[in-house]
Amino acid sequence: MHAWLTQHDYRNAPFMMLLRALVFLVIAGTVVIAGALAWPLSASMGLRLPARDRIAILGAQGLGRALGRALLGRGASVVFIDADPQRCREAEAEGLPVVFGDGLQERTLRRLPIELVGTVAGATYNDNLNSQFVRFARQAFGVQVGLVSVDSLDGGQPPEHVKRAGADLLFGGPSRPGAVGRPVQARRRHGRAVRVPE
Repeated sequence: MHAWLTQHDYRNAPFMMLLRALVFLVIAGTVVIAGALAWPLSASMGLRLPARDRIAILGAQGLGRALGRALLGRGASVVFIDADPQRCREAEAEGLPVVFGDGLQERTLRRLPIELVGTVAGATYNDNLNSQFVRFARQAFGVQVGLVSVDSLDGGQPPEHVKRAGADLLFGGPSRPGAVGRPVQARRRHGRAVRVPE
């Protein structure tokens, strides 16, 4: 190496350009090779990205906690979101995972972590808040399944805000055209069936 350096003046501009090109080539080659081998190597070692199998429930009171306990009893991974510190303490006292904060704020959902959530359910006493939460989670974070609890149906049909959120009704049947039967059945078509006791 020393002989080669003495033959080529390293202070020479063409030599420095050649050296820069070689360094860039080594870096680019390393990135390409690492990128090409990453997936096959991780598959052979049994490593994969975590699934989006968690269920986030907005509202850690009555209905929300009952739903969460039923899902946890069936082995589902559930996390609650609530802005009321008292309800959060009560849920934690029951051993339920809960995140304190506003479900319509990105920073609150990031603490779930939202990237692992595949289903969101709005189970508060406020129908509009439930729909806004589901719409926000679906649009901002790509959550696939959204379920909304409502007090009553408008003439047997879900309220317009539920339709705009692209959500299914938590109880009482599907709200989207083409959804089959009840929300559990609609979710089964996507491989995410969660059975809730009647």
